[in-house]
Order: sequence, then structure tokens, then C-alpha cells
Amino acid sequence: MKSKVILMVALLIGFGFVFTATQAGEQKSALLLIEEQIVKPAKIAELEAALKEMVAYCVEHNYPYSWMTYSDYNYRYCYVMPIKDLADIDTQMKAGAELGKKIGDPWKALMSEYLGNYEYTKLGVIRTRPDLSYIPENPRLKPDEAVYTRWGLCYVKADKTGEFEELMKKWVELFREKNIADGFNTFMGDLGTDNPFYFYAESGKSPEDFFTQNTKNMDMLGEEVEPLWMKTLGVLRKYESIGGMFRPELSYIPKKE
Repeated sequence: MKSKVILMVALLIGFGFVFTATQAGEQKSALLLIEEQIVKPAKIAELEAALKEMVAYCVEHNYPYSWMTYSDYNYRYCYVMPIKDLADIDTQMKAGAELGKKIGDPWKALMSEYLGNYEYTKLGVIRTRPDLSYIPENPRLKPDEAVYTRWGLCYVKADKTGEFEELMKKWVELFREKNIADGFNTFMGDLGTDNPFYFYAESGKSPEDFFTQNTKNMDMLGEEVEPLWMKTLGVLRKYESIGGMFRPELSYIPKKE
């Protein structure tokens, strides 16, 4: 069980596995399907119970596709599903339908209960950007320690995408130059997002650990931080910062032979 959780964390926390697997060689982008739900506050317990039941069914039937779950403090739940390409979305949807047919009436009852627990759901596809990301040679945290993630949501001005990417490369260079032990992974909106849209993910053991270490890191980066940050904000039409926890008990990854 422990090795399973560590693998899931490595896959999801800032999606570090995708990046570290390619940083030494050719940097390849990958696609991820994101489903976001705003849950009714009074229905959180019911939603999580339904998700745990779904995980149990997937384990029992060795469902071949994974999903990883995050939740934040604004009743938002996000499910992240790696996909090979856009056609793979349809493949996974069909596989889910087949799973429901195998299980039968219990699955129908579970879905009826699950669907009543959230206000709305929306789907989007994002693309990893390892070229705009920083992975330290000696990370401060082990994968299974980095269970809190902070996302910086960058809504870029339509004519400033090139400038934004150059600024992100400067952030990578600065972090590398100062040998910061905490990395960040960057992603780009594809389908179903408010494009041009990018976001970066940073991790910590907890919110307290993240903010304490972030202050230390900013001090280490020095006087270059403020002007670079102001330039970055200058190419954005909106910026948001949100945090959330990885939920391994509400996530599923298939067993590998």
C-alpha cells in the first residue's frame, strides 16, 4: 500500500513524475484531462463516501485508467487523468461505461447518489511544459511528503504569450542559479480553459510548511525577485493563487504487471 501511494504522489504532486522522467533527456509534453467540481458543503461526506466506493470497484475489476484527486478549502474537487491524446478521452469514457455495465444496478445506484453531491462539473485539457519548469537536483521533500500543492493561475494577455514564456524561463534560471531545493512545474491550458492560460505548481508538507519555506526561498532568490515578479504580472490579465491537498484515499491507479 505504501508503494502505491508514493507512486501516486510522484505522478500527481505538481505532476513531478512527468517532468523528472524527461528532464535528463528530451523534454516531452504530456496531456492531462482535468475534471473540476464544486461540491455542496453539506454533501462532502456523501461525495467522498461515493468516491471511495468507486475506487473499490475499480480495484475489484482492475480498471485500466487512473485518476488522482485533489480538494481545496473552497469545496472544489479536481480529478486528474493522464491521457495519450484527445482520442483517449473517448476511450476512457467508453471504458467507464463498460465498467458500469459489469457492475450493474449497484453502479447505477452509486452514480445516482454521486451526481447529487455537487453544484456543477467542468472538463478541460492541460499540457505539461517541462521547458518552463524547475526540478532541483536534490529536492527538499520526498514525493510522499509533498502532499500540499499551491497553484499560481496565470491568465496571460492574448498578445503576451511569448513574453510570458520568456519570463518563466528566467524564473527557471534564477531558481537554478540559487540552487533552490523546492521546484515548480508549469502547465499550459489546451481545450476547455480560459486561454491563454498557464499555471505553475509548488508543493509542501502542509500549508504551514509551504509558506514558511516559500519565505526562505524568496530571501535566497534575493533582490531579483521583485522586478521579475512585477514584469510577470505585467503580462497577465488576471492572477490567482489557490492551494489544495492530494487525496490518495479518493484516487485510483491500476496495478502494473
